[in-house]
Amino acid sequence: MIVPAGPETYLEQLAAHVMQHGLQNASLRPLANAAGTSDRMLIYHFGSKDRLVAQIAHHIASIVRARLNTSLPQERAQSRRQCAEEVMEQISSEGGRAFLHVWFDMLAMAEREGEVYRSIAGEVIGTFHDWLLLRLPLSDPDPEEAVQRILVWLEGNLVLKAAGSKTILPPDFDL
Repeated sequence: MIVPAGPETYLEQLAAHVMQHGLQNASLRPLANAAGTSDRMLIYHFGSKDRLVAQIAHHIASIVRARLNTSLPQERAQSRRQCAEEVMEQISSEGGRAFLHVWFDMLAMAEREGEVYRSIAGEVIGTFHDWLLLRLPLSDPDPEEAVQRILVWLEGNLVLKAAGSKTILPPDFDL
C-alpha cells in the first residue's frame, strides 16, 4: 500500500530550496518542483501559499536552532557578551549565512507585504528569543532585557556586515 506524502515530507526539500534560492522569489511551481510534487498538492497540504511559507520559515528556524544547539557548549553562557559572541560566530559561519538570506528576505516581505509575513517573522524571532533565554547565565539580572539587547546587537551587526561595513559594534556595546 502506498502512503501519500504529508506536509512534513516536503519541508526538508522546500527548506533546502528556499535556503539556496531565497524566499522573495519563491513561487509555487519552483517550490513544488523542489519537493517533487505539484503546486496543487502543496496547496492541498498547506492550505495556502502563506501557510506554506510559514511552515518553511519555521522549519528553517528549527534547523538553525538545532545547529546552534549542537555547535555551542551545552552549558549556559557565562555572560551576555559570551552569549552574543557565540551566537554571532555561528550565524556568521558558512552554514548560518543561508539562514540569514532567508531571514532578510522574510523581513523585507514583512515590510512590503504586510501582516501575514510580519506575523511569521514575529513567530520566528519569538522562538529565537526563547532559545536565547536558555543560553543566558542564570545570574543575569534581567534576562528579557538581555535578550532584547543581544537581538538588537546581532541584527545591527548583521545588517552592517551585509552592507559591507567594516564597522562592527563590539559585543560590550551596551549589552
